[in-house]
Amino acid sequence: MKNIVFFDVDNVLIEGQSQKSFALFLFKNNKLPLLLMAEILWAFLLYRLNLLKSLDPLRSKALLVLKGLTHQEGQVLFQRFYETVLRAKIKKEALEIIQRHRDAGDEVVLLSASLHEIVELLKDGVGLSHQISTRLEIKGGIYTGVILGEAVYGAHKVSKATDFMHEHGVDPNNTYAYADHYSDVGLLKMVKYPHVINPDADLRELAKKMSWDIHSW
Repeated sequence: MKNIVFFDVDNVLIEGQSQKSFALFLFKNNKLPLLLMAEILWAFLLYRLNLLKSLDPLRSKALLVLKGLTHQEGQVLFQRFYETVLRAKIKKEALEIIQRHRDAGDEVVLLSASLHEIVELLKDGVGLSHQISTRLEIKGGIYTGVILGEAVYGAHKVSKATDFMHEHGVDPNNTYAYADHYSDVGLLKMVKYPHVINPDADLRELAKKMSWDIHSW
């Protein structure tokens, strides 16, 4: 049976946070108001410092800027974001680890709270087959600006990873995870081989206590 490797996106596969980068991209293209952009930057700072437990309320507010776009218009927008901003943020260290796993016959799954459209482009860009991420609602070919279900974050990320393992008949002893934030503790605890990447202070402290592998890139 193949090993399954759950690989986070923000601060792990890429430098920085994809959703913040996307917000900046929208702002520079006159699609996001200045006040909302400032609110987003402040929220991401608090989140990184573990002073904000969830970005869900702000995420929902910010995604309303996509409301009314056709699916095709959205795809063009996300593709332009990937080509002009995101691709250059992919970390060579992450690619090296992914390649080592692939050479060993492991299956790497991108697992992220980021938007499906963004993670899909990253998945294809690095040559992977699977991703689990937050989906946007589309009705009649039009983005509603609403998240479909829940964001793949915290306990919901664990639930999605568990579902994937059950669907693919994965033995828990054949699992790895690479993550960076304290909100990923549940995921790191559920796998056999947890790896912590550039962790925040709280996660670093816990990782030391748990004797988890810590990587600094």
